[in-house]
Amino acid sequence: MVSVLGVGALIVVGAPAGLMAPIASAAPAAVAPTRLSATENFVGADTVGPYYLTRTGVMSGDETVQLDNLPQVPALDYTLDPVAGSLIFTRPVSQGHLVRIQYFYDPATSREANRAIVNNPLDVGLLAKGGGSVQLLGNYESGAPGHAATTGLSNLGVALNENLQKRGSLSARFLLSPASGLVGAGGSSSPAAIGGSGGQTQLNGLFNIGTLKLGAGYDSIGKDFAPQGKAAAGAPKATTDLSLVGPLTQKISLDVGVTRQDQSSSPVSSNDHVKVGISTSGGTVVLSRQETAVGSGTGANTTEDTDVSLNHIALGHTKGAVLLSADLQRKSGSAGGTDRSQEIGSVGLSMSPRAGMTIGVGETRSDGTAGPASATHDVSFQMGQVVQAKASLTQIAADGGSNRSVDLKLDPMKGLEVTSSDKASLNSTGGASDAHTVGAAIKEGSKFSLDAHSTDQTQSGGIDARTSTVSMALTPNKLVGIKAKLDSSLSSASGESGQRTVDFQLTPHAPIKFGANLSEQYAGANGDPTAMLDRKVGTSVALDPSTRLHLGAGYSEDLGTEAQRARSLDASLKPITAIQLSGQYIDRTASASEVPDTAVFSVGLHPSKLLNLNGAYTQTPLDAKGNPIPGIGRSVGVTSRLGLFDLTGKYSLDDPNGPAPPILSRQMSLGLNFGAGARLFGSYESSTQKLSPDGGLYLYSVGFSEKMGDIFNLSLSGQVNTNDTGLDGVRSGLKDNSQAKVGVSARW
Repeated sequence: MVSVLGVGALIVVGAPAGLMAPIASAAPAAVAPTRLSATENFVGADTVGPYYLTRTGVMSGDETVQLDNLPQVPALDYTLDPVAGSLIFTRPVSQGHLVRIQYFYDPATSREANRAIVNNPLDVGLLAKGGGSVQLLGNYESGAPGHAATTGLSNLGVALNENLQKRGSLSARFLLSPASGLVGAGGSSSPAAIGGSGGQTQLNGLFNIGTLKLGAGYDSIGKDFAPQGKAAAGAPKATTDLSLVGPLTQKISLDVGVTRQDQSSSPVSSNDHVKVGISTSGGTVVLSRQETAVGSGTGANTTEDTDVSLNHIALGHTKGAVLLSADLQRKSGSAGGTDRSQEIGSVGLSMSPRAGMTIGVGETRSDGTAGPASATHDVSFQMGQVVQAKASLTQIAADGGSNRSVDLKLDPMKGLEVTSSDKASLNSTGGASDAHTVGAAIKEGSKFSLDAHSTDQTQSGGIDARTSTVSMALTPNKLVGIKAKLDSSLSSASGESGQRTVDFQLTPHAPIKFGANLSEQYAGANGDPTAMLDRKVGTSVALDPSTRLHLGAGYSEDLGTEAQRARSLDASLKPITAIQLSGQYIDRTASASEVPDTAVFSVGLHPSKLLNLNGAYTQTPLDAKGNPIPGIGRSVGVTSRLGLFDLTGKYSLDDPNGPAPPILSRQMSLGLNFGAGARLFGSYESSTQKLSPDGGLYLYSVGFSEKMGDIFNLSLSGQVNTNDTGLDGVRSGLKDNSQAKVGVSARW
């Protein structure tokens, strides 16, 4: 049995990204990241998310996520965004259900920057005997100043569970959301009674009746009930559902369900369905009916859907040689008193006169007031993997229009594929359009590949167009690699446009690598490709004579609207294990304006495994797209571990070379480790204007954690943020705030 108790208040105003980080600083020498653990709990809000963690910039891949103590699988059950610090589930997490996540982060790169509501769930087992249990549930919320959700006790209640063993199970959940427990929620009132305007009642039962399972559920939400992190729902809602699912015999299955939802702010809705499946030696027969109704009276919107399908029923003397499939759907309904109905019927016949050959024909017809009547005829042919062909013709009776498509795929030999597609349409006014595509692909192992396809389009309005793409990759050996791609478009209305790219790589000797690339984008009127929009060329060379030395040089030229040239040199040197040096210089010239050069230099000192020192100087750094950013950055840092103590510090000065003054940033954290599970830590961060050192942003935090495996875990932490007037002109809207958290978990 597991119980998790969290009590505390949290008000978070995190510094915006970029204020605490250097504006222009080179990446310091590689230092192993500090790996700290954090555990957070929250309850569901009837949504897949995102559910925000306190921290951004967390580590991904080693987290542990549980939903009601059941482990969740990454990608299958949830997705973690480590940059934003958020969780998104593949299915909505219902109200009152507990989510717990344990993750890791590096304090040098992670920030408590999310201003999300922090919820501290209460889940305490009061009684457990036999197959039954009683739990106390609750949730205490606290939010940033000015946030729509505010501090207070948002949910409190009990959960009852009874396991009937082979007969089934029963569960009940009763929650309160007292309006007086939410500051600023619109006036004070006494706590509502269970099932009243400020409560939620959930009843669920599952009973085994032979091979069938009978399920029943009831969920009632009052108008003042406030789900986690949200304001009160605003309208009472009640949902009732009943289902009966399971096999009647080995060949007959049954699925029956009824759902009704009643909410004062919207019409009553209901959904009933019946589905029966029958398995035979030659295939399956499925009969289903579904009825949906929203509202009542003449304004009601109702839909009835009846479906009968036969799948792969074997005919003839040779079992499997001739297969029949049929499907009949009837949809009838009304919206606002207007009848809307539709019937869709389809039949298909598949024949296999010989091994590896398949011939198929089919027809689908649609008729009714919901849409125009239409008929579609299909023919297909397949001979193993060598030939695949399919043709389709759709005729629309209402306006005489039609759509036609023919697709062909040939694989005459290994490594060669040829495709052809032809599509045509005709509407009631006589307008027509045609599109014909041909393509071919050749592949010879990993050494050579060629892919080309072209599409011609014509319209009755007189507009013709052709688009073509050709791509090629050649890698005859480990020394040479060539890639090329050509995209072109020719239109009778706008002329010709396209793009050409070529990449070349040569490695004549293991330590030496050459590279070259060319990219052209052009456009010309009336098929004359003389107006060049952009042309980029570049070359590079790299020399790596040993693992301790790297030398590189490059040249690039951009002949766009403003011609630019750039020459670059980069090098890294590790003369001994304890020292690592790296640098880069980029010289830029432009025809119409002055472009600043980029210079980067960093040094790392590692005199021992317990001490790392690093420093960096950057002038005009590059953003993620390679564009220069004006500014100068300087930084020094230290990371050390001495006995029971670990120390991390960083000092940086960033000058944006503009009207804004330089920013000084200081970061320091100190930890004291008691054995394997206990740790006491404190940290200090500040960002101040150099010309006004008395004003800025300051963050102080202290905490303690104790871990004893799965038996007992305790965490205490506090944080204070202050914003003096010195940076109000740079980061307006930030206010002083504080944060305190207490977390306890135990297993027995």
